[in-house]
Amino acid sequence: MAAITLYVRRDDPRSARARNLLHRRGATLSLVDITDDPTKLSELSERTGGRTRAPQAFLEGRYLGGLDELIDMEERGALEWVLEGGLDAPRP
Repeated sequence: MAAITLYVRRDDPRSARARNLLHRRGATLSLVDITDDPTKLSELSERTGGRTRAPQAFLEGRYLGGLDELIDMEERGALEWVLEGGLDAPRP
């Protein structure tokens, strides 16, 4: 299963929802808390092209999106495929 870097804010319901969704899918999570860290917030903005709203997810360095994109992938049945390395393989 792929390793996900998830930028989150402490005590943020959207961050908790993304974390729970990915955890249920068996993803290995590396959390980056941007709550009180301007350096991490600046890093996030640079990696996403200006987005600073948590959560934001990266799969092995590739930007996946925020909570809305994760939910969309889950609803379409694509999240499991992506987490199992589908970004490097043709979609089934």
